[in-house]
Amino acid sequence: MVEQIAAVLKQAEMGIPVTELIRQVGISEQAFSRWKKHYTTREVDQVRQRKQLQEENARLRRLGAKIEGGVSKATRLFCRAMPCNGRAGE
Repeated sequence: MVEQIAAVLKQAEMGIPVTELIRQVGISEQAFSRWKKHYTTREVDQVRQRKQLQEENARLRRLGAKIEGGVSKATRLFCRAMPCNGRAGE
């Protein structure tokens, strides 16, 4: 929800008329004013930074899963060639 509010406020900053925005989003002018008062530019920047961190976290998780998959595959291949802690041929 905060990201959606930030997007609406950003559009207003870019020059899209507020009347058009509130009609598209389905909110009152009073609600828009509250959003603008509450979600300052600093908070919008924090939302943007949070989204970037979430994207980076997802990328790192995918990378970790890829590495983990490669390690377990290498372990299986090694254990086929040599008995590994009583788990020969797993």
